[in-house]
Order: sequence, then structure tokens, then C-alpha cells
Amino acid sequence: MPDTALMTLLEQRLASITFAPNFGQETSGQAGGQIRVRTSRAPLWHMKINVPIAYREEAQAIKAVIGSMGGSVGTFYGWDTDRPYPFADPEGAAIAASTVQIKSVGSNGISLALKGLPVGYVLTRGDYLGFTYSTTKKALHQVVAATVTADGSGETAEFEVHPAIRQGAAANDAVSLSKPVAEFRIVPGSYNPETAGLYSRLSLEAMQVVT
Repeated sequence: MPDTALMTLLEQRLASITFAPNFGQETSGQAGGQIRVRTSRAPLWHMKINVPIAYREEAQAIKAVIGSMGGSVGTFYGWDTDRPYPFADPEGAAIAASTVQIKSVGSNGISLALKGLPVGYVLTRGDYLGFTYSTTKKALHQVVAATVTADGSGETAEFEVHPAIRQGAAANDAVSLSKPVAEFRIVPGSYNPETAGLYSRLSLEAMQVVT
């Protein structure tokens, strides 16, 4: 079963991370200078992680977890360490005691509303939210709306998110705003551990898995 063990270890010594959607797009140039874009699938979250200097003991712990996953065979839960909590609640303290759920999913497939938030709670463009749908699938979305504020009942109006919401998401699905995760698999051939003296370097790429 995937868990957060690997991401937690990486986060402790993380030097840089690239976390962005991979749109599965191909381009072709035309004689007139136009660029045509073809999308082959729905977007998937993709990350690149670099841990350039870690003590060997820490590196060995990371290697052990990756080894237990069978490298690219197993999966893990990961999040964007650049925005682990909402911008207006940078440590997740205000949301810690709340049970947030989807109130509704918009018919346009790119919006939803939440309930169970603290009164007046604010979400800001760039914040992440995650939820489990269809029993086991992990969804991770980013807020597109400039600001979203919970009303006196702890509910929001529908607001835009990206990527598009996959079929299966439904009202009452539990929502996480604190280190919300997607499921990832290490891209084969991208894991590169290197040891020099007392220190180690680690880098890897991972792509979202939608099972």
C-alpha cells in the first residue's frame, strides 16, 4: 500500500522540487509558423526532486524505502512542498479540527464547492486540495479562483480548480487541505543515488498514477 514515508524523508533534506502538471501534449510546427498542439491524455502531476547533500544515514533511509517499493514497481503519496498548506493558514492549524467535504461538483467538470470549513476560512489561488474518490483513487487539484471564502455555515460557492475533476468525485467525499496528496510512481531510470565521502546525492522524477 502506498504511504507518505518516502515523501516525508525527502522533504526533510529537500533542496529543490519541480511540481507541475504534465499535460501529455505533443507539438508540431507548420510551414506558416503556427504551432499545433495535440493533447493525448488528461493532465498528470509530475515532480522532480533533488537532494544534493544528505548525510549517509539519511540517504540510506531513503534508499531503503525506495528499495522496499521495488523502485518503480511500487507507488507513494507525494505533495507539493512549495504549498503544503493553504496560503492563509500556513501551518494548517485553523483547519486541523475540521472535517471538510465536497458539497457539490460543478456540471462543467472544473469546479466544486466545499463544506465543513471554519467560518470565514479563506482559500487562495494556488492552494491545493485533495480527496479520495471511487473508494481508492486520489485526486489532487489546485485552486484557480483568486479567493474563496467560507460563509457563516462553513460552506463555499462553487469555484474553479485544475486539472479537471475526474468522473467519480461526489458530494460528501472527504477533502484534505493539509499536505493533500496524489499517488506517484518513480519514473524508471530517473532515480540516481550517489555517495561521496560522508555525503550523498539523490535525485528522482515521479509521475502521478491514477488507478
